[in-house]
Amino acid sequence: MNILHIGQNGVLPAEIDNTLSALQRAVGGHIEVIHLTDKLAVICNEEGKLLGLPVTAALSNDSGKLTDMLCGDLIVCRVTPDGEFADIQPQDYPALRLYLTVLRHGTCYAAP
Repeated sequence: MNILHIGQNGVLPAEIDNTLSALQRAVGGHIEVIHLTDKLAVICNEEGKLLGLPVTAALSNDSGKLTDMLCGDLIVCRVTPDGEFADIQPQDYPALRLYLTVLRHGTCYAAP
């Protein structure tokens, strides 16, 4: 599955197996799925904040208001109508920019 991996090395395209174990390895623990839109999701470590992982991204709502901070490595992918994870597409990037502000070493930079 083609994803965007967001971590301490920035935002990088990557390919991983579409399995629970591969997703858990990518985020370093149990996964939590946050739906950005009906087609786009962020997958993070559900205990990232409790474990004190570094803040990776700020999550915003439709009006741009900050709603949450995400910690640790993140995966961005599509979600099918059946709830299955799928390849991210270039046309997903505008929605990603709207809802997710990636942080790196205390500074913000735009996702692709």
